[in-house]
Amino acid sequence: MNQSLNVRSTVVCQSSVSGGAELYLNRLYSQLRGRGLSSTLVGSIPGWEEDAVDARLSPKWSRRTILLGLAKAPSERDRVAGLVAESQPDVIHLQFKREQIAFTRKLARIAPVVWTEHGRFPPSMRPLRPAYARAANSVSNVICVSDSVRREVDSLLDGGARVEVIENAVPEDFASSTGAAEPTEALRRRLGVPLNRTVVLWVGRLAPGKRPDIPLRLARAFPDLAVVVVGGGSRLDWMKREARDCSNLTVVGPVQDPRPYFDAADAFMFTSSGRGEGLPTTILEAAGRGLRIVGHEGCGVESAIVAAGGRVVRHAGDVAEWMRLLAEPDLPEMVAARQAWVQLHSVDSWVDAHCRVLTGAAGL
Repeated sequence: MNQSLNVRSTVVCQSSVSGGAELYLNRLYSQLRGRGLSSTLVGSIPGWEEDAVDARLSPKWSRRTILLGLAKAPSERDRVAGLVAESQPDVIHLQFKREQIAFTRKLARIAPVVWTEHGRFPPSMRPLRPAYARAANSVSNVICVSDSVRREVDSLLDGGARVEVIENAVPEDFASSTGAAEPTEALRRRLGVPLNRTVVLWVGRLAPGKRPDIPLRLARAFPDLAVVVVGGGSRLDWMKREARDCSNLTVVGPVQDPRPYFDAADAFMFTSSGRGEGLPTTILEAAGRGLRIVGHEGCGVESAIVAAGGRVVRHAGDVAEWMRLLAEPDLPEMVAARQAWVQLHSVDSWVDAHCRVLTGAAGL
């Protein structure tokens, strides 16, 4: 992209957590700056390093905050529209349901609006589907992170917006070409991971929807297997208690950099219930570090797992099938498929695709 274009995108987003959407925005706009697309954030998200204006927004909508959010929406919409207008954007980029439903129509009078959908419609938000469809009438483009998300968006919209898939990228620092910092044996010794066992890794948010009970059941059923769980969340204390009488289950908790755990493992398991999944970062990270990925039918990303050379368990509760697919050796065609999938999901191609959509929406 020609840097002389000097395209400006205004991102409207309010969040206090470092989730997938927040990570997406930080990674994307740090890269877009080098392509001649500058940005301003109206709102607040952890880790944002570009220009930002505090819009004093209430928390993003959830089952607990929706009533307060609806009451505040009119005043917040007017305040946000004023701040966005001051930033003089060529295009406006929205992520979450509050910004999409409550702000889009007014913001579209200032500049073309692009949405990114990171997952399927949350069950708690389903009553808002008609309002979502109406708001989409004012949208230029909708970026979806997977085919399954695109299918749901298509089913909700009456046309108008251009809907297309841009799958998330493997983070540059997770690309297997960077290599492990230490030999596997040294890594396992430093991390307290068994040296002479098959090591299965689970990384994610310890919450009911992510099904952390499955790695626990796997560890209990196969004591010769080493299961390592990395992540924080509402079920972390529960998982630590359960691990006290399960010597082959290691519960690490949240970490800044999970790469050493990927490098110390033999396989990665993905156990989500499938609600709201798009293309999870953990899938991209595991593939980038060269790990075989095993999921289950209903996890929401079966097609991505298979495309990345992984395998899918037919029944999530079948720990014997989990064990078989996690422990079997990689076949050459599985390795080749994973490497090709990682190359297809490079950061450069991901940024190029976003440049095309955002500048196209802006008419540039």
